[in-house]
Amino acid sequence: MIFAYARVHNIMEMRRVYAEMMCYPRVNPNVFIFDIMINALKEVNLFECAISIYKEMEWLCVKPDASTFDLMIDVFGKTGQIEKAFALIHRKDFEPFSDTLTSLINALRVEGTLEWSVEYCIVNGVDVVESVLNSIKQGDRLSISPEIAKSTIEALITARNVLINNRSNARS
Repeated sequence: MIFAYARVHNIMEMRRVYAEMMCYPRVNPNVFIFDIMINALKEVNLFECAISIYKEMEWLCVKPDASTFDLMIDVFGKTGQIEKAFALIHRKDFEPFSDTLTSLINALRVEGTLEWSVEYCIVNGVDVVESVLNSIKQGDRLSISPEIAKSTIEALITARNVLINNRSNARS
């Protein structure tokens, strides 16, 4: 029922069914239930509710999967919480893939200038440009339009090159 209500964005009923489910001591929601709820909340821009569901998931010791991380990177990006998005990327139990990178690119595009975004990525140990290009070389598809991907990658490369040039000029 949670999936059915989530698909039609009936958030009130989705939450009601979840609350009822939690009343039964032997019924424990799994990662798929949480992913469905987080995605539904994200789709209707209830980002704070999605974050609270994610926290509840952690509290119940339900192990997140790649979909959970992708959803939360997108949610954190849309709420300007880039540090939390990077914290998820750096988890040892998570291997980012093309959807993750798409979420990260979108978050960085929302956050502000690409120069700042690239520097932030490099400082935090994530070279978005290399990660995106490697994903594309491996045959992964980004879930954003090719035009946006191309213009964003070009802008990221330019911003990265400017940053590298500025750093090397500062050392000279």
